[in-house]
Amino acid sequence: MAAAIPFGIAYLLIFMALLNYIVDAYEIFSASAMAAASCSRSMLAVALPFATAPMYERLGIAWACSLLGFISILLGVIPFMFLRYGATIRQNSKFCRELAARKEKQQG
Repeated sequence: MAAAIPFGIAYLLIFMALLNYIVDAYEIFSASAMAAASCSRSMLAVALPFATAPMYERLGIAWACSLLGFISILLGVIPFMFLRYGATIRQNSKFCRELAARKEKQQG
């Protein structure tokens, strides 16, 4: 049960950061980008339960739950990486650069 704490914290941190990052990165197309992210997340949610039974059989309950907790702790760093490197990531995206140029053109 203790593995659920870092899992829940990491899930919320990643989910909230991802939504904010998508809105910042795709601006006027953010609804479509969020729909694509939601669809991808839902497809993963369908496929992932098929891996749980073999994981718990091979690792045992304690290690399988610990593994999920450790992965969650590692992934919990992602939101802070978005804060630190988000602008750089967007600058390296051809699509985001074009959106910024379009926005600049409309404003001035």
